[in-house]
Amino acid sequence: MFQTFLLAEEYHRESMLVQWEQVKQRVLHTLLGAGEDALDFSQDVEPSFVSEVTAPGRSALDSVEVAYGRQIYIFNEKIVNGHIQPNLGDLCASVADSLDDKNVSDMWLMVKQMTDVLLVPAKDTLKSRTSVEMQMAFVRQALSFLENSYKNYTMVTVFGNLHQAQLGGVPGTYQLVRSFLNIKLPGPLPGMQDGEIEGHPVWAVIYYCLRCGDLNAAMQVVNRVQHQLGDFKTWFQEYMNSPDRRLSPTSENKLRLHYRRVLRNSADPYKRAVYCLIGKCDISDNHGEVADKTEDYLWLKLNQVCFDDDGSSSPQDRLTLPQLQKQLLEDYGESHFSASQQPFLYFQVLFLTAQFEAAVAFLFRVERLRSHAVHVALVLYELRLLLKSSGQSAQLLSQEPGDPPMVRRLNFIRLLMLYTRKFESTDPREALQYFYFLRNEKDSQGENMFMRCVSELVIESREPGVIDKFAGDTRAIISKVALEAENKGLFEEAVKLYELAKNPDKVLELMNRLLSPVIAQVSAPQSNKERLKNTAVAIAERYRSQGVAGEKSVDSTFYLLLDLTTFFDEYHAGHVDRAYDVMERLKLLPLSQDSVEERVAAFRNFSDEVRHNLSEVLLATMNILFTQHKRLKGAQAGTPGRPQRTIEDRDMQLRSQARALITFAGMIPYNMAGDTNARLKMVGCYRGAPGVDNQRSAGDEPKKRRSHREENRSERESGSRQQDDGRRSEESRVHHPAGACSVRHCSEPDRCVLSADRSSCRCASGYYDDHCDKNAHIEITCDRDYMAIRAVEDFFKYNNVPLESLHLPNRSCRAQRTVINNVPYYMSHVSKDQYLTCGGKPPEKNFTHISYSLSLLSDPQVTGNIIRSPVIKMDYTCVYPYIRRVSLPFPVVPFSSDAVIRVDEQDATVQMMLYTDGSYTKAYTSAPTIELRAKVYVEVTVTEPADFFLLRVNECWATQSPQANTTEEYFLLLNGCVNDQTVSFLNVSAGHSGRNGESSTVRYSFDMFRFAAEPHELYLHCTVQLCEPDDLKSCTPKCNSISKREAVRAHPVQGLLSYGPIRIEMPDRPQSSILMAVVLPVAVIWAVGFFLIILITVAKAGSRRLAQTRKC
Repeated sequence: MFQTFLLAEEYHRESMLVQWEQVKQRVLHTLLGAGEDALDFSQDVEPSFVSEVTAPGRSALDSVEVAYGRQIYIFNEKIVNGHIQPNLGDLCASVADSLDDKNVSDMWLMVKQMTDVLLVPAKDTLKSRTSVEMQMAFVRQALSFLENSYKNYTMVTVFGNLHQAQLGGVPGTYQLVRSFLNIKLPGPLPGMQDGEIEGHPVWAVIYYCLRCGDLNAAMQVVNRVQHQLGDFKTWFQEYMNSPDRRLSPTSENKLRLHYRRVLRNSADPYKRAVYCLIGKCDISDNHGEVADKTEDYLWLKLNQVCFDDDGSSSPQDRLTLPQLQKQLLEDYGESHFSASQQPFLYFQVLFLTAQFEAAVAFLFRVERLRSHAVHVALVLYELRLLLKSSGQSAQLLSQEPGDPPMVRRLNFIRLLMLYTRKFESTDPREALQYFYFLRNEKDSQGENMFMRCVSELVIESREPGVIDKFAGDTRAIISKVALEAENKGLFEEAVKLYELAKNPDKVLELMNRLLSPVIAQVSAPQSNKERLKNTAVAIAERYRSQGVAGEKSVDSTFYLLLDLTTFFDEYHAGHVDRAYDVMERLKLLPLSQDSVEERVAAFRNFSDEVRHNLSEVLLATMNILFTQHKRLKGAQAGTPGRPQRTIEDRDMQLRSQARALITFAGMIPYNMAGDTNARLKMVGCYRGAPGVDNQRSAGDEPKKRRSHREENRSERESGSRQQDDGRRSEESRVHHPAGACSVRHCSEPDRCVLSADRSSCRCASGYYDDHCDKNAHIEITCDRDYMAIRAVEDFFKYNNVPLESLHLPNRSCRAQRTVINNVPYYMSHVSKDQYLTCGGKPPEKNFTHISYSLSLLSDPQVTGNIIRSPVIKMDYTCVYPYIRRVSLPFPVVPFSSDAVIRVDEQDATVQMMLYTDGSYTKAYTSAPTIELRAKVYVEVTVTEPADFFLLRVNECWATQSPQANTTEEYFLLLNGCVNDQTVSFLNVSAGHSGRNGESSTVRYSFDMFRFAAEPHELYLHCTVQLCEPDDLKSCTPKCNSISKREAVRAHPVQGLLSYGPIRIEMPDRPQSSILMAVVLPVAVIWAVGFFLIILITVAKAGSRRLAQTRKC
């Protein structure tokens, strides 16, 4: 009695709420009568929920994403702080309450219901998900959700129409159904069988009691009219008492036999539906008279699903869950359910049939619902219910070999990365919250995905502290980020990160690399040298105070470079005595003849960072000695009373030190800058320095100063005369790889580069000769079959490099001489097959590019036991990008692309054009007009490089707007196969253009059409993939043996190319209309390695539509 009172009170409260809603609507309509903008319910935008310090620039998150992000932050905080893990589903569902969106609320209610199952212990998620126990649990949860939803629907209907419903009697499902039928079936229906109960058809009442999930209420009706129902009471009682809602095989066969003999053609749709539901029979009947909504159809079919095969059921009476899944996903598909107009409905259809991955992938394609899809995936992932792709390169939704037929996998990593791409630059801390879900995921190389994703994020945000909360010891993560920064050449950022990771060896190693090129430069405020020096000094002070030291050789190099920085600062400031004192303390150079050999021996222990600066150190020290010598001579002339002996001793000491420097420079086993020795002698000979025996008197200058070129020639001739056989080399000139030049003529910075003290110069890369006025014309060509490098012959002769000494890392791969346009060149040409044999480096790959590298080298020219001629080394690289996103403006005119530009990158050029007829000889060069049903001739071809890749057109579809994912779309091709009966490929002989996937050109035609609804514009979108020349089998679509809806082969990269609009000439409305040339936009080819055997897929990560006319 108490329970009855509570139910009555609940009904009354529901009725009052419905009436109040109606009153509110009338009040609002009255208030808004004067104008639609009379009321303003706008809300302020919420602030960022994670970042205490917001990222620069405006946030890219919308209000829904912010709301979800707040719950993700709360969830991660609990985990990181060691608290009990909260229910992520409950947290995300709370977002729906704040959105006041019934569709979203119902979606999360369904997600929570479907995921409230016990996991079946198994080795992996696939075994658990496909187990009979788990599938039965999913079906039970789906039925429960559909039944509860329908019961709520009947209650709302009844309480919204209380007068017509005539609600009364003992509260319960039976009275609710009776009142509901007063509204749904207000009058008698023809064909109803077995009488009525309280004015309503018996079988209708039983059906709706079952539809509300109340078997007891249905049994109550059966008991009241059992004399009219024959054996049904016995069967229903057995069905009701069965734990899995299944009759015994004997009872089931009897019921099915009775159905086939008596009821199959019954005029009572409710009776047929109840029998099919209880006996799980006649699965081909959709019961459209009763199940007039998708939810009703789904509920009926889920009730008919069987999980055990006792052998007694015929195929037409047995419906398995995979069969139902296939029917909904593949046979009916999105178009059947009008998914573009009702995305939540189609998502519900897939989710309630345990096709979680397909449901998430579909919802993710709808941009406005993308955030909901991602968070449903996160809930499934945390509950270990999500089937993930085994490889990161897979498509968003894919099938994998060995999986059951209807199993789909979701690329969870790609899903999160695509979602965060929108806001990771503006809201890095928020993006980090989502990356934390990848902490247990690894890529194909076994690298932790969280660390990998965080690397780029930290580098760009320059806030390593953002990851502190996610791990007790963040050194491993920061080290990974630091390595990423180092690999990208961001050495200063890497230094800071390595210091945070407490890795002094890497800190000092990178600081040595940074300091080495700048220590000889003149310090200036805000210059690179000043910044790096301050950083180095700060690190040195910290390490000394904390007692931190790196590996011995790296540590000593660091402090030596710091001391050399001090030396050059004093030198450039004119403090020669202080600079001299620094050099004397460093003991880097010999300042006496006795110490030359000792310093030469010590030189072998110095690192390359120190050795690279030796030329500048020697010259600066020689200039210091020269300055001291001049000052000594001036003091001798100005102070006659000064002891002559002291001055002479000091003069002799300076002479000895200068000779020691020159001797040291000639003895060290290191190839210094080519003009160092000449400049050292020049300082001595031509400036009156003390290092020459026949010195001039103080203040004397030579009457005519020789150029660097003359000095080098003199040195070369001197060396040649010392050879035993007295022969001269083929060229008497000595030149250097960078090109020595005259300081007087160094006026163009793009050709000639002066040293920091402006005492010497070098030719810029690619130029040579004394005036740096000759261009070596170094060109790199990367084609489909080879890669090559060449330079003019005179460049090599100037540098004393004969042709026979030029080779690749494998000396057997020699350079050749060739003449192009009457200009002789030295060229190295390597075919695709010879690349590795000739010493090419292993290809380097990342997410976006693959690169191939080679070096052209010259043998050292040995004269006796010395080498004076330079060694040439030209490194060159061919880089091929996996993907480019490009666009092309209207109109389109046929064009050609330059195939060779200097070393950088190259894109494969794919072009789509419309042609005037089936001969494909004349393309439209301006906007054409095409009538309905007229043939449209399309050609998709790889124009650069021609005839190398195989081309496969995967999908082509039309939309009414520029966006590829829209509410209306129509597919012409799916998975490389015809999806429209008017589409046909040009049938030509094998090996020629025309057949899909068999050459570098695909041609097809279709009949012109338009969408039924306006606008009548078409936008054409196509996805293509390029295959390797020897990959014909996998590139050719198998349309006869494989379902058109089978996913295309997974590939690491995807992109989208679209073009439009296409306007159709309407026969019934004569007017000016345009069908524009449709072109698959392509980027200009950059010079790179075309011969690389790679697969480029330019694909739409989109839907696979199945268009069938049958509807629920």
